[in-house]
Amino acid sequence: MADNEFCALADASKQFTINILSQRHVHVAMTFAGLIEGDTAKRFDTGNWTSGTSGSPVLSDALVSLECKLDSAMTRGTHRIYIGEVIAVHTSDGQPLIYTARGFANAAPLID
Repeated sequence: MADNEFCALADASKQFTINILSQRHVHVAMTFAGLIEGDTAKRFDTGNWTSGTSGSPVLSDALVSLECKLDSAMTRGTHRIYIGEVIAVHTSDGQPLIYTARGFANAAPLID
């Protein structure tokens, strides 16, 4: 789904979900970022998606999923900013997926 598709859906439905990925979701991240070629309409075929309490897509084994009711949205420059009220939270175990310096990295504990 292209960014403008997300904006149109969030604006129309007045809801959205933020899925914080774990290290097991590299393929999901690359698919949604457009780094794996394929039909963009089939992006949700990658990963285990369910319908959340709000009806928005929730990645069932995401590290954290935040279902949000749209509070406000604004455009600043070339970006659209969404502010939401969290209405449901889902969590699972795992390590966060971190993208930095054009690649994925592991988070090492500071103290053992």
